[in-house]
Amino acid sequence: MKKFIKENMIYILILVLFSLLLILWSHIIRTEFCVVANFKNLETLSDRVRCANSLGWEIDKSSETKKQIYLEKTPTTEFLKFNKMQKMCGFDLLPYLGKGVTVYTYRILNFPSDNPVNAFLNIIIYNNKMIGGDCTVEEYDDLYLPVKLPQLDAHIS
Repeated sequence: MKKFIKENMIYILILVLFSLLLILWSHIIRTEFCVVANFKNLETLSDRVRCANSLGWEIDKSSETKKQIYLEKTPTTEFLKFNKMQKMCGFDLLPYLGKGVTVYTYRILNFPSDNPVNAFLNIIIYNNKMIGGDCTVEEYDDLYLPVKLPQLDAHIS
């Protein structure tokens, strides 16, 4: 048996390495599928609540507002700064320039702050798919924060 293991050690190591890579790859694919699934088919309020929850937010369902906007055809400096934050969260608004999008806004119930604040989640949707978003806080005028809670924690720490 020892002789067999010695003679085939390289093959055994390759098999173990391949198995570990396969497990890692399947975990990454499953995680990515779950995350992407939460950003698609956002037709109903419950779909958008599920999306907000997947981003780490608890929202007030009754606070929903809906606004139709058109993204400018040519990006401004401010838009590019905003899109840089979108990219940090895994989104990119550049492919949607010149298109009409819907922005759903909700009051955030679990915003990380030592003081009570009026925080809002904005989810930007195109064809029932989340393409971006941000958080705003009334007490901090014109401040856009990342839409994902982990990035926000890093941003405000």
